[in-house]
Amino acid sequence: MKIGSEEWRTVIREGGSHLGLNISDEAARMFGRYGEELLLWNRKINLTAITDPFEIAVKHFIDSAAALPYLSDLYDLYCESALSVESAGTNYRLLDIGSGPGFPGIVLKILKPGLRVTLIDSVRKKVSFMNHIIRLLGLTHIEAVHIRAQDLARRPDAAGGFDGVISRALADLDHFVALAWPFAGEGGRIIAMRGETTRADIGAARTAARTVAGISAAESDARPGLFERFEYRLPYLDAARTVVIHSASNSDME
Repeated sequence: MKIGSEEWRTVIREGGSHLGLNISDEAARMFGRYGEELLLWNRKINLTAITDPFEIAVKHFIDSAAALPYLSDLYDLYCESALSVESAGTNYRLLDIGSGPGFPGIVLKILKPGLRVTLIDSVRKKVSFMNHIIRLLGLTHIEAVHIRAQDLARRPDAAGGFDGVISRALADLDHFVALAWPFAGEGGRIIAMRGETTRADIGAARTAARTVAGISAAESDARPGLFERFEYRLPYLDAARTVVIHSASNSDME
């Protein structure tokens, strides 16, 4: 199987369908160009250990696309209030922490062009690759920045500046929640894409949230919806995946 071939695009479209997603052939073709460049750059830069075309389709593109339904109700709200199709969703601000070669942020941008996306990574070469893909695919309202989350958090314009903060398999869940907390705006969500997630993981994340928010355990436990855990199976491979959502708006924590 060759990346970008009809067979490869069919894997993308049908895999998305298994997750309840309608991935257009245009989006699948963009993923094909993205995947080709990923392998080309990977010969010189360590971007991914996954090099098999089928696994790239499933483990990178389909798995990244799986986050789409969990972004936030805010995205649908912005789309409903848009004056035109072109502006639909453009007020929704998504931050992808530790993007690597752009997963899931660039994939989500391709599927929902109205998103405003900021991708950050501490490895300059990975940021260079993401900016190359952004230019190659002609994407707008998206930027890749070479910066650590801790440093970005010190910028006044970044504090509470995002409707969604997402990461795919970045560090421990509690560490990610602590990193993402400063960026979540009113009504926003922290979205962690992971493999299997245990109760102990959720417990540690609750503790981290209490610490950064400065609230007591009793106050946190009184909000059962603060953390939500969703499960799905990765198509074709039947691999277990979880999405953990933390509602982190300031009003929830006061």
